[in-house]
Amino acid sequence: MSRVFDAEGLPSAWWKEIMSSQRLWVAYGTTPCRAAGHRLRTRKGHCVQCNPAALAFLRRHDLEGTVYVAYSRKLRLVKVGCAECIAQREASLNADGYAGTSDWEIRYHAESDRAGKLEAKVHDILREYRYGVQYFRLQTESYVWANELFRCRLAKAKDALRAAIESQTTNSP
Repeated sequence: MSRVFDAEGLPSAWWKEIMSSQRLWVAYGTTPCRAAGHRLRTRKGHCVQCNPAALAFLRRHDLEGTVYVAYSRKLRLVKVGCAECIAQREASLNADGYAGTSDWEIRYHAESDRAGKLEAKVHDILREYRYGVQYFRLQTESYVWANELFRCRLAKAKDALRAAIESQTTNSP
């Protein structure tokens, strides 16, 4: 309940701004969604009931965690992600054959009170190097896209992580 906001009677721009500044996740008393008339929305305006993944994304964006930079020598690609435990994440990247390889090494990492936000900032800094690849995911036995990959030097990704940390520190919250 500490992440819920009563938006009754407020223009959407107002409640979205209030919710963003206070790191709230769900608003009630909003205008009904077009699909089914639901009145619960994320701070971005997405219907929580029609799109529960939007709520999961916000949760990940706001919570503590570790942002990491992993590197595959075989693919010569960088992966930037976030996790609660980097040792487990490195193991799962390799066990799952992420992006079609099992030689991932987490080379740099940083703790953050808003790990998803920091990760998104690093992705934005590296956007010109973004590289997607489809691969066969061993855990689900299905083809999926790896979208958190970058074709750049490892040092470039490390610098991007440092810059994102600096940006987050100077632009809090």
